[in-house]
Amino acid sequence: MRLAPVVTTLLATFFAIGCRDDASTAGRPAHPNVLLLVMDTTRGDRCSFQGYDRPTTPALAEFAKDAVTFKETWSPSNWTAPAHATLFTGAGQERHGLTAGVRPSLRTNIATLAEWFTAAGYDTACFTNNEFVSPEFGLSRGFMKFDPLYRDEHRAYPSAKATHELAAKWAEASHENGKPFFLFINDIEPHQPYTPPADDAARFVHPGTTPSEIADAAAFTALLGLRFDLGLEEISARRLALWSDLYDAELFSLDREIGVLIDRLRKDGLLDSTVVVILGDHGEYLGEHHLVDHGQGLYRQVLHVPMLLRYPGSFDGGRVVPDVVRLEDVAPTIVELCGLKPLPDIDGVTLTRDLPGRVAFGTQPPHDTVANRAEREFPQADVTQVSRGIRSAFDGRFHLIAFSDGSFELYDVPRDPEEKDDLALRQPAEVARLKALLHLPR
Repeated sequence: MRLAPVVTTLLATFFAIGCRDDASTAGRPAHPNVLLLVMDTTRGDRCSFQGYDRPTTPALAEFAKDAVTFKETWSPSNWTAPAHATLFTGAGQERHGLTAGVRPSLRTNIATLAEWFTAAGYDTACFTNNEFVSPEFGLSRGFMKFDPLYRDEHRAYPSAKATHELAAKWAEASHENGKPFFLFINDIEPHQPYTPPADDAARFVHPGTTPSEIADAAAFTALLGLRFDLGLEEISARRLALWSDLYDAELFSLDREIGVLIDRLRKDGLLDSTVVVILGDHGEYLGEHHLVDHGQGLYRQVLHVPMLLRYPGSFDGGRVVPDVVRLEDVAPTIVELCGLKPLPDIDGVTLTRDLPGRVAFGTQPPHDTVANRAEREFPQADVTQVSRGIRSAFDGRFHLIAFSDGSFELYDVPRDPEEKDDLALRQPAEVARLKALLHLPR
């Protein structure tokens, strides 16, 4: 394991000025453990602990009773790699450099959480089911143990159960060795194709759905999704509704296994000495805006994600925070709770501070990976919709989406959470205000 240059440079002063030896609250460890768990491709509005009317996340709803729910958590990206890069560094896409392209990678001159915690004497491990959380993208950097579970094509599905078993055993071994741990897990269940266990699917699919329909729905391909996004092929409303049901069932399956993991940490006596962060990296389209899957567009369906944070004495009591928070804010929060020196060169602000006033920014560069594939697969088609650059800003009420061709969309999110009513022409003052935040000409 090789540390990035920025971390190597700081090691000489890290322990002298960066670590607290005393616990800020009596009875708490000075340097608690960390569990950072990503529910890949999970929409905030599909979690029952955040108000969804279907029981998709009963275990997390129970966990939320003694945690803090951040109801308006937003990702900076619509796909895995940039979102995880921000989560691991506290930096926005322009700073960390992992945006889009053929094989983008995290810049080596920016510190990751894994490097920071390894340098501080923690055991660090990553158990990932997503191929983008990988050495190729620079996202394995700093982990003492890196387990690329996605490489096992024969692993049992749903994969969360086996993943959590491996992760829990590793955490228990670290604890027995007297070392604090930083544990990262990426669970992939809500990602296309949606293939939940039959019993879980039966809870959510509508009566009359046939096994053959479920099998057809599971036969999703990225190419089919792209054809639909470009208007080259239609997907029936019935099939979209079935995808929606199966997505909910996948989330339910994952929630159950997260509950088992939390119960195991509690039984081991580790839960109360562990900073637990459970969140999504980005969301998913289920037909909204004539889009499916993710990786394009910056609508709320892909930027709004769930987040729970639990650490007794700091983040507990079943509170719900309505203010905007960003993935950028997670890294500095964890570092502060663990008594480590603040990360350098970040854009996030710790959540232990006052919350109001944050603005969430999103970015999709022009001609990214999706656009390149569209141009290759459909050379005669108009791929403008997926090749335009997009930037967005959300201030807690208004969400501005700015396209590189000069067009804009504006949504009043509390009034219109599905972003169906574009207000850009009716609210020019709000468009101008948010354009200024994006440093776009008025």
